[in-house]
Amino acid sequence: MRNRLVPALLLLAMAFICAPLAFPKGPVDKIVIKGGGLAQAIEVKDRATLKGFDPWSGQVIDWSKDTVSEPHDIAHSYEVYFYMFWLPTDREMTLKYVIRYVPGSGGAPGYVYLPGKGGKWYSTNMGTIMRGDNDGKWHVATGAWSALLQRLVTARGTSSDS
Repeated sequence: MRNRLVPALLLLAMAFICAPLAFPKGPVDKIVIKGGGLAQAIEVKDRATLKGFDPWSGQVIDWSKDTVSEPHDIAHSYEVYFYMFWLPTDREMTLKYVIRYVPGSGGAPGYVYLPGKGGKWYSTNMGTIMRGDNDGKWHVATGAWSALLQRLVTARGTSSDS
């Protein structure tokens, strides 16, 4: 019995030593929305709002749909920044993911762009989530994500509403 236990423990120890250090991706701690005619950035810190909309669980993009071509009206697009405390010992939130969002027309879901290789936010995103062939492409947003963004933007208003 002892002869079998020692190799098993050594194998288990090797697995822990050789495995890459990975931290679980918890909930997003803050979303910041900029652009699209907003007079100032919108910060979302409300746990109830943030709970269902983190980029790691794929709740932003409707993955059942194919990628789409660039929307016609990207002039009113928003950059959405996701911040979180990455490690339990972090004292400050760090930027972990960025997407671009364009609202849909007539109540249709909007569109999400994942920065591609060589793009402004690609290295930030790649350090958090690797989406492979989906980076650098436009995607259909989920109805829930589109509704959340619309609600937040409508509540804040745009610079032309001031």
